[in-house]
Amino acid sequence: MDPKQNGSPLPPGGQSSAIPKGRLQRITDWEAIAVQACYSSTALAQYCGVSVRHLQRHIRSTQGQNLGNWLNKLRIQHSYAKLSTGCTVKETAYSLGFKQVSHFSRLFKKHYGFSPSTVPITMEFPPAGNPGFPNSIGTH
Repeated sequence: MDPKQNGSPLPPGGQSSAIPKGRLQRITDWEAIAVQACYSSTALAQYCGVSVRHLQRHIRSTQGQNLGNWLNKLRIQHSYAKLSTGCTVKETAYSLGFKQVSHFSRLFKKHYGFSPSTVPITMEFPPAGNPGFPNSIGTH
């Protein structure tokens, strides 16, 4: 049966071999958008014009991790840059949207292996060979 005859633009089974690019696939600078959304999954979804669930599925398929972990990874990476410029741990945590400094410190230490208070003020980013962010970190 021709897919056009049953009213569906997709072949039987629902999968198209030539999926048109959607709005999420056209976004190239996810990091900048996440910063604009203050690392909030709800704000990021609204900014992109999609539901949070749709955004979660997209991030999992493109980034290989869930949305909350991906946003936390970005926050922690950006925190190193802030700390290395001389910002205090408290100032850094609150500026990146953490409600509790202790939670920020725990995530930072889990990611980098040392506490945020020991980041040297060098105006540099972490080494390129930094290990990836564990997927087991919560999104609280």
